[in-house]
Amino acid sequence: KTLGQVPELKPRGKLPAQFAAKLRSDVKEMGAKAFDLSVPFDEVKVLQDNEGYIRAALEIEAVEFVTDQSPSVPEPAGLEAAQPLEPAVVFAAPPPKVDAKEYVEK
Repeated sequence: KTLGQVPELKPRGKLPAQFAAKLRSDVKEMGAKAFDLSVPFDEVKVLQDNEGYIRAALEIEAVEFVTDQSPSVPEPAGLEAAQPLEPAVVFAAPPPKVDAKEYVEK
């Protein structure tokens, strides 16, 4: 079997070509720096420092910043695209609040 025939990999089949196209574009624009996987600042700190602005601009109550080092990382398909200087953004509704009193037998 080729990798393209593995059922678990089919949904991700276009990702390598998309990555290669983006990298090619970045190399044309930035040269060898396009291969640098580090950034000269802390991306998460920048987001955390601007949390208030982000919440206000998006009109949301809360925001959570996770990295590949976070204890629990959501696994939606959108996170696969995250890379240095290009964070993935995932919108999720909080779980509904349940009033336990409604379920207590009287």
